[in-house]
Amino acid sequence: MLAAGTLVGRIPLAALAGVLLATTVRMVEVGSLRALARATRGDAIVLVLTFTVTVVFDLITAVAVGLGLAVVLALRAVAAPHRLTG
Repeated sequence: MLAAGTLVGRIPLAALAGVLLATTVRMVEVGSLRALARATRGDAIVLVLTFTVTVVFDLITAVAVGLGLAVVLALRAVAAPHRLTG
């Protein structure tokens, strides 16, 4: 198992980046992104902010920021007063 680590360490980072991009392109369904962007304004904001933070910083930070924003928006929606008509 340790021998595999040294072999993987010799793979150029550009090649690994290419594999990562190819995997991402195959995983992302454009129709799902469009539907999510149209669902609600809050969902679209979480999507764009998480993507931006991923590109600028790193994935762990992006997940934390996206999750935090989603929680804030969900709590805000739950706490909003509603009127009962009837």
